[in-house]
Amino acid sequence: MTYSEIKNLRKSYGISQIKLAEASGFSPARISSWERKKSIPSECDINIVKKAIDDIIFKFFMLQR
Repeated sequence: MTYSEIKNLRKSYGISQIKLAEASGFSPARISSWERKKSIPSECDINIVKKAIDDIIFKFFMLQR
């Protein structure tokens, strides 16, 4: 999965950069930098962010039960 795909996934679920930063452990500035293509995340960073999005989505749906 590329960071562009992660950005689209984040936006499609209405997850803010700040919420993603909190969930992933990265700073909001780093998330923003990746999304503006000012820096390139490593594959490890992408996996961490993807897991954070998955966790946010899982928690949201668990709260809906």
